[in-house]
This record gives sequence, C-alpha cells and structure tokens, in this order.
Amino acid sequence: MVFGQDTECAFENTCYACRVLRYIQKQHIPDLEVVDEGGYWENEDIDALRAARDFVAEKIDSVANALSEIKVHEAGMNEDSISDLIEEAVKKRIESEKRNLQ
Repeated sequence: MVFGQDTECAFENTCYACRVLRYIQKQHIPDLEVVDEGGYWENEDIDALRAARDFVAEKIDSVANALSEIKVHEAGMNEDSISDLIEEAVKKRIESEKRNLQ
C-alpha cells in the first residue's frame, strides 16, 4: 500500500484532534473518555501510530491479494459459495504468512 500526503495529513489531524480533546478534557469534561484504536491518545507516540497503520495496511494488502486470486467463473454461484471461496482464500493466505514467519 502506498502512503503519501493524505496519510501524513491524517496523522496531523489525529494529533490535532487529540490535542483538542485533551484541552476539552482538562478544561471542561474531566471524565471524557476517548477510544483510539491507533493508540495515539494514550501515549502520543507517532511512531507507534505509524506502525499500527503499516500493520493494518499489510493485512489489507494480504487480503486484497488473496481475493484477487479467486476465480469466480461459474454462473451458478450464489452468495454462500462466493463467501466460501473468499473464506478459503483468506485462510490460505493467513496459513502461508504463518509458515513464512516460522
């Protein structure tokens, strides 16, 4: 996956949003809770945020590659059979990646 200015802008927006929310928390809503899946809210670590982005991007690419290998050519396929093909392709990709890590 390729990242560019849009991604850096998203990082800056995340940092800015967290600063605004911290201000609101300190000045107005002390019990404000923020859920941040990237982890930036908790530790303000931009490198960890980038690592999380890279991890998710790698998994998205992996699933996209697995899906691109699916050959749906039978006219009689229904939603369940297509879903089964997708599940099988993703499982194979995950198993392959696990073997490569060993």
